[in-house]
Amino acid sequence: MKKYFLLSVLFCSLLGCSEEKVKVDKPKGLLSENEMIQLMMDFYILEAKVKEVRVGRDSAKVLYRELEPLVYQQHDIDSVDYRQSLEYYLHFPETMETFYSAIVDSLSLKERVANDKEKASKKKDKLKEAKENEPQD
Repeated sequence: MKKYFLLSVLFCSLLGCSEEKVKVDKPKGLLSENEMIQLMMDFYILEAKVKEVRVGRDSAKVLYRELEPLVYQQHDIDSVDYRQSLEYYLHFPETMETFYSAIVDSLSLKERVANDKEKASKKKDKLKEAKENEPQD
């Protein structure tokens, strides 16, 4: 989670360096802020899953490219709309900072829930094992 936070801080810092305010037209098919957050979060999750496979960098890139369309399909969104929306939102550092904060918060919550479920499962398994190992009367 630290890397997500550092990535978002670095990204927003770089965007914040731009002093020039340019009038940007909204593209056709502009995705809502919530849609962008969901998509970006799913892409981070996909990237993490691909890294877990532990294949070479070239193979990981190929795997990512193979799986990327599934994210678009899951959200019923066209890749062109996503890219144009991302290019549009990149002109608004405050909005992008909001996106990354929401993504980090959501991923942290998912990680915490997964850890809690794992702990509960282990505890349940230990209780079951203890019952099975109880002396029979």
